[in-house]
Amino acid sequence: MSSEVKVEQGTLKGKVCTAFDGTKYYSFEGIPYAKPPIGELRFKAPLEPDNWTGVRDATKPGNKCSQLNPLGKGIVEGVEDCLYLNVYTPSLPAEKIEKLPVLFFIHGGRLVVGYGDYYRPDYFLKHNVILVTINYRLNILGFLCLDIPEVPGNAGLKDTVMALKWVKKNIKHFNGDDCNITAFGESAGGAIATSYLTSKMAEGLYDKIICQSGNSLSDLYIVDEDPIDRASNIASYLGHKNMREKKELYNLFLNTSIEDLVIAYTSAEINRPPSVIHAMLLPVVEKKFENVEPFFEEHPNVAIRENRFQKLPILATIHSYEGAPFLRSSGVTTVLHGTFYYLWS
Repeated sequence: MSSEVKVEQGTLKGKVCTAFDGTKYYSFEGIPYAKPPIGELRFKAPLEPDNWTGVRDATKPGNKCSQLNPLGKGIVEGVEDCLYLNVYTPSLPAEKIEKLPVLFFIHGGRLVVGYGDYYRPDYFLKHNVILVTINYRLNILGFLCLDIPEVPGNAGLKDTVMALKWVKKNIKHFNGDDCNITAFGESAGGAIATSYLTSKMAEGLYDKIICQSGNSLSDLYIVDEDPIDRASNIASYLGHKNMREKKELYNLFLNTSIEDLVIAYTSAEINRPPSVIHAMLLPVVEKKFENVEPFFEEHPNVAIRENRFQKLPILATIHSYEGAPFLRSSGVTTVLHGTFYYLWS
């Protein structure tokens, strides 16, 4: 069984795996769907991925996106070069099987933690569908907004759209039906999936939506407060109190190590006052800038109320035990809407 596939950027070599019930499937992991968001690209929208020569190894997952390990007592894991996706398919085109429905999964984690390959495909593939899982930028890298063209906000959401674009262009090479793509996610991932309904950026890239314990209409999903206040708060944990000038904040965050950035963000999140019910950084309705495509031009609540949304099938569900995997009988783990932070001292 050949496990090589040619996509737009080059040739991938995957592997043949066996699911828990004995089902054979093909696994292609660590596929770059965008250019690494490093250096000057740290907070910008993702760019198209580079091509490669030869055969690229796709037998293991790509890097996790930078985040605090919830059980690691303040340890930052992952890197900035993290925009990778995984494709799991029960068949390839050479086997001449009809095109398969595609499930595009967006992980949860309160937009702060998580990664695509945490979720395995075994259950789905026994139902003869293709599963795609993705990474996207999290916490300060994914959701900092300074209301300037260099940092307009929503970078993490734009990552997921870039991944969807890659799937739309390439899933046929894995025997997928590019006209039958269901975007779905759990918790924050469900909110991202439903946000596609009111984002022009995602139009035409998917055909159905499933949200699991999360949606974009929640008052915990989009922040209306001044994003500069929140950025200034984070800067104070980097030793820069009362910094509010946007360019100064940008230069600070652009030139700070990723480890210090993630720890500063998490410190601000943990220590936010009780009156602030939102997370420190969340998706925003973006300001308009020339040559910058926004993810949200208006609040999803407004778009839905005024009938400006895409009319596609949607299934809304609730998980019975949301957050249960993170409960511990001892220790100092705090559960926050299904995600957790390890409070170190």
